[in-house]
Amino acid sequence: MCEGQSWRYTFPSGLLPPDLTYSSKFNLSIDAQSNISDVVCKDLSEFSIEINGSSASIFSNFVDLSGREIDVTFRTENSGTPSARVSRSSTGDMASMISFIPNFLEEGEDEDDLEGIGEFIILLDRSGSMTMGSRMALAREAAIFFVKSLPINSKFNIISYGS
Repeated sequence: MCEGQSWRYTFPSGLLPPDLTYSSKFNLSIDAQSNISDVVCKDLSEFSIEINGSSASIFSNFVDLSGREIDVTFRTENSGTPSARVSRSSTGDMASMISFIPNFLEEGEDEDDLEGIGEFIILLDRSGSMTMGSRMALAREAAIFFVKSLPINSKFNIISYGS
């Protein structure tokens, strides 16, 4: 998720059953298109961060995951620059992604002034090609995961297209 000119990764507590206690090691690796200039994690009390150019690692030996989210925010040198990627899997399947970060900050505002809630649109392809293998089931799982990880009070729409 994008906030201001930073990217935010959230490990949502909603994916874990609420009636159990969880503790674990936490290790997050970030690979960006450009050099990472800043990484912030306010939710872990004892952790280490290593930044090496366009890669960063966050590690903690003990994390209590019971009923809480872990947010990691990072900024790159060109966070606000639009980009496009095309990738081919080993089986020949193609995937593409267009990424851009709109700038919602007014003059004089800081990104900490922005609220984490928003309105999101999920586009779901239901065309004939999605019937091959488990593509539709994986798309459905990804949409559910995305919706569960949205901040409280966020709005979302699901738009499907295809045959």
